[in-house]
Amino acid sequence: MEAGKKRLAILHFFISLSLCLIPLGLGKVSLQAELHQALPQSREAGILEQAERAFFASRRSEAIVSVTGGQALEVTGALAEQFRAWGWLAENQNDFIAAAKDFYRPLAGGLLSDTYRQALAAQTNPGAIGLERLARVADPFVAETLDIDLTLNTAIFLDERVSSLSPLQSDGEYLYLAGSAGGSLQPVYFLFLRLPEQALGLNQVVHSAQRIKTAIRQTQELLQGTQVRHSGVLFHTAENTARGKQEMTFLGGLSLVTVMLLVFLAYRSAGPLWLALLTITHAALYGFAAVFWLFNDVHVLSLVFAVTLIGIAIDYCFHVFADLNRPEGKQRTLSAGVKRALSWSFVTTALGYLLLLFTPVMLLAQVAVFVAFGLAGAWVFSQFIHPYVRLPRPIEPTRRVTSLIVAVRRLFCRMQLRKRLAISTLLGAIVLSWAIEPIGFNDNVGILSASSPGLLESEAVHLEYLSGGNSIRAFVTAPDWETLLQREEAITQTAQDLNAESRTNALSRWLPSFAKREENNALLQSAIEGGKFSQLTAAIGQSVSAGKVTASTPDRYLESELAAHLPDYAVQVGGVWVSWLQIKGLNHIEQKQLFERHAAYLSQFSLAEVFTSVLSQFRGQLLQVLFGIAAVLILALWWRFGWQTSLLSAAILLIIVSGALQMSQWLLGSLNIFNVLGVLLILALAIDYLFFYQAEGYSVTNMLAIMLSAVSSACVFGMLAFSQTPAVGSFGLTVMLGILGIYFLAPLSLNTEARKNCD
Repeated sequence: MEAGKKRLAILHFFISLSLCLIPLGLGKVSLQAELHQALPQSREAGILEQAERAFFASRRSEAIVSVTGGQALEVTGALAEQFRAWGWLAENQNDFIAAAKDFYRPLAGGLLSDTYRQALAAQTNPGAIGLERLARVADPFVAETLDIDLTLNTAIFLDERVSSLSPLQSDGEYLYLAGSAGGSLQPVYFLFLRLPEQALGLNQVVHSAQRIKTAIRQTQELLQGTQVRHSGVLFHTAENTARGKQEMTFLGGLSLVTVMLLVFLAYRSAGPLWLALLTITHAALYGFAAVFWLFNDVHVLSLVFAVTLIGIAIDYCFHVFADLNRPEGKQRTLSAGVKRALSWSFVTTALGYLLLLFTPVMLLAQVAVFVAFGLAGAWVFSQFIHPYVRLPRPIEPTRRVTSLIVAVRRLFCRMQLRKRLAISTLLGAIVLSWAIEPIGFNDNVGILSASSPGLLESEAVHLEYLSGGNSIRAFVTAPDWETLLQREEAITQTAQDLNAESRTNALSRWLPSFAKREENNALLQSAIEGGKFSQLTAAIGQSVSAGKVTASTPDRYLESELAAHLPDYAVQVGGVWVSWLQIKGLNHIEQKQLFERHAAYLSQFSLAEVFTSVLSQFRGQLLQVLFGIAAVLILALWWRFGWQTSLLSAAILLIIVSGALQMSQWLLGSLNIFNVLGVLLILALAIDYLFFYQAEGYSVTNMLAIMLSAVSSACVFGMLAFSQTPAVGSFGLTVMLGILGIYFLAPLSLNTEARKNCD
């Protein structure tokens, strides 16, 4: 390489490397692996969707451990001691009561327990109920709240809410589920964990999850005969993080080794190896620099997808190797035809990836940026650096490879003689396969997760334990805090009217609206004045009072210690308050009636269902876009090479795409949006192959470059097919099948006059 060009190349390399390292050094970039970061998002994310994302994110630090079996109590105690030492065990009941006492002290006059409300409605004496509760000397609610409410209404109010929060009972130290519940014959003990923020980083979350699982395993080994389950968002994040890192390292490393081995087997020289490695390195630097500067949070899964850059960037190398080895002279400049073909290849493939910017999945946008800019790096290296590198020996394929290319060319030439029959037969087979098994899609958002079956099973078991069957979760919206609470109360009352056995868990159960508290206060005051608490007054030797009703702002609740002990019930999004509530005990007809009566502000909402719907809608739009892209590509071929070539290419593209999708469905059982995204890339790669064949024909150098490109790309995408993440596996499988189809069918696009070097 000339001295000036060499210095420019080195300077360019260090600039690219610096652009990668600077954002990392500045702490601008953080890697993410949480599932909600990978979930699709509609262009105009609705209030409920944003709220659900907020609720999902708030649960990232929580975990549940359940224990059942012969020594369940001993195992629970040992684990509790360990988690408490780490500071991860959720606050105990006494801490909760203390927080509740502080919060309800100014609000006690506006509370009314369900027990007292029923007694007042039945014209019975609530004082007798309070007297009976006073006799429970071990009742912590009574002991802690007696000084703020002598009616014991607050104590009973809290006891009822705690009992309704979950079906769990307390033995004074641990929470447990009775043996007859949840399908278990033995009691199930529960430990609730809340991890600090410093234990939830990308690297820390894997370690944190492993610490919990190690503690469980070691305790089980000492105290056998128990079954311990764990669940929580952090375990999903940990598994996806570990899986993503493992696949990024393993698949990326294996892809690189495979490509390097292919280069060595084809050329048996160190020079091509170094040039191939430099091309891929250059591409990777461009890709990382673009992603690090354009995104603050980079998802690990996007880097797994980005492994595909290796299989595409190496194609540029193979075409440069072949062109510089032209028989007419070992020149150090690329021919005009190959320059145009490389530029066309870069533009079409980069545009194919950049279309992923319009997907509702942010990680795919990151993949698009990484690969598109990475291809730009490979193109720059191939056009302006590669041809001027001086090597001690020319880049020539081995004799075996040359003989193989000659044999393949002979095969393709024979296929040319029967291409009409071949294309007609394949089109007929595609139509027949559609008739036998139509293409079907399953866009379940679970394809983005690599969570283990054991974790998913534990999640389902815990949900059944804590929520039970016949339970629904819904969202309530309101313009302000007071209206939100009043709407929840109206929904709760409707559920009670529909089915007296229904139970509602909602924010308004813990914090009644101001209007409800005024109503409660009036009822209590009337009962006191009517002598309903005379027995209780006589027993404690003091007069009781209903107190006063005071207002409560959302900040006072959200920033209180009480809220820290309760689920995140409400969030404000775009000036609108959104809360969730759970209703148990309504059948399907009653549920329908409930939603019809409160349709203006009540919505049954599931994040998974919404995101699945977003994926499904986008898939339909993407299919329409793909037809448009294919039409544009065919028109481009018609403009450049004529109508006969464009019609042949259209038929070939139809066979390749349909065959890749049909075979993917046979192997996977159903298709998803990532199979369709694979078609996007297949079209981009197919047009490259078609263009190279039209430009260079069946020359040995062209066929060598195409064969090596096809083999390397098929290997890289084929490795992705073994990913444990369904989305990655689906994408890799479809693209691999498409590349194989392109390789064998693209030569048929040549017309009789264009079959250069065939004879």
